[in-house]
Amino acid sequence: MAFLKVELFRRTCECVPYYFPMKGQYRVCNFNDLDCLESVLNPTERYQNESQYGQTFQCLPECEHFDYHLEVALGELANNIQLNGLPFYKDINLENRSLLNVFFNDLVATKYRRDVYLNWQNILGLYLAT
Repeated sequence: MAFLKVELFRRTCECVPYYFPMKGQYRVCNFNDLDCLESVLNPTERYQNESQYGQTFQCLPECEHFDYHLEVALGELANNIQLNGLPFYKDINLENRSLLNVFFNDLVATKYRRDVYLNWQNILGLYLAT
């Protein structure tokens, strides 16, 4: 299933997210690719038909699923705030910089897990054995 996702990202966004293993000379996705990655991960009506990517993918649902709401905001950082006084930024050029804030709604999360208890072979075996 991971290979199919990599292929879908590669064909649609022409890049592969950093957390997938790299087998070829594919470009690693960056901030400029977020909109494309979001459209593949959470398809709208425009992207519902996966056959437009040249192959129909019929994947089983994932065993574990985490659903995070993503919001991206861009802006200019204030130039009058001095970050150079902090020891963390010692000997670092802060000319081109970015700021990333990650917030969670709660300290507790609900984790859903899907397990396959019976597959077609088990069901047919039970039916044919009786």
